[in-house]
Amino acid sequence: MNDKTTQKILRYLSENARLSWSELGKKVHLTPQAVAVRVNKLVEAGIIGKFTITQPTRQLHFITVFLASPAFDEFEAAIIAHPLAESLYKISGQGCYHLQVTCENNDELDVFLIFLLQFGRYSLSNSIRQVK
Repeated sequence: MNDKTTQKILRYLSENARLSWSELGKKVHLTPQAVAVRVNKLVEAGIIGKFTITQPTRQLHFITVFLASPAFDEFEAAIIAHPLAESLYKISGQGCYHLQVTCENNDELDVFLIFLLQFGRYSLSNSIRQVK
């Protein structure tokens, strides 16, 4: 199974794993069915594997902001302009604002939290799963 045609199939699939059996067959001069048989044998042999979907997972974070000064307009304008901010609510009780941000990773969140420090302190909560 380690012939030149199989090596070509592996090379073409490594360049573009989305090739159809038909497209791949034209490149290696086999019928689509013959390509499918060879690829399935490569899967069974463990040479081809890890069929996964990789998409960035964005995490939702809830932040209660405690402003250090009454610069409400300045804070609101900065958050409205920030691309990570999903929503901003002026609240009563504990804190001045409730903010929702969505980040791809902790580094992105860290940069945002450092940005927030110019306005005061914050309390961070993370979304674990959506219930409704």
